Amino acid sequence: MALFALGNMLLKLRRRRLPRAVRAGWPTVVLAFVAVVVGLVGNVLLDPASVQVFSVYLAATGGIVAVMFLRLALLRGALRAVRGALERLAVLGVRMQGAVQASIQGIQSRSVVYFTPGDAPAQLNRAALYVLENEQTDRLAVVHLFEDPEGIPDQLATQLSTIDHLYPELRIDFIAVRGRFGPELISALSERLGVPRNYMFIGTPSASFGHRVEELGGVRLIL
Repeated sequence: MALFALGNMLLKLRRRRLPRAVRAGWPTVVLAFVAVVVGLVGNVLLDPASVQVFSVYLAATGGIVAVMFLRLALLRGALRAVRGALERLAVLGVRMQGAVQASIQGIQSRSVVYFTPGDAPAQLNRAALYVLENEQTDRLAVVHLFEDPEGIPDQLATQLSTIDHLYPELRIDFIAVRGRFGPELISALSERLGVPRNYMFIGTPSASFGHRVEELGGVRLIL
């Protein structure tokens, strides 16, 4: 009611020429405004608790009105927030993708080592197929140990090259190492190649094999 009287005053000041059916003089409008204010103050003094209820309703109503007036600004702010969140998610997604790809490449680039005593094509082919079917890497390092260079099988490199061409998804490296097979040499090769000993495997040893499998530190017996 006080706002109604105040609005009437503003009409008299700003729109005095506006045609209207009913006119109220200044004394009437001022008296009505003062009476409403006095009544409001009296109600507050008589029942202060009602002010809290009124404040809650006033805040809720004012909030709804504010949202209506500020809806464009609020929507623009929400749009900026969504865009910012999506950009951060995109950056996070790129980083996670890079980390996953690096992990995959790290697993696939780690070689599996196979110790071969000779150049038997069937045995070498079985080693390649074992890696393709059972390992998560695409690299196979075939190691041949020798004490005399003349003891390296003549066809070993050729056979491995042929198998490498047969399976393009598998990279086969040939490594000839001077030394005698045993735990010390396996440990040295593991450190030199960066390949854990449980990533190394051998074929079934003969009766003259000079070591027990458990002495080899995790080297697997596969073929």
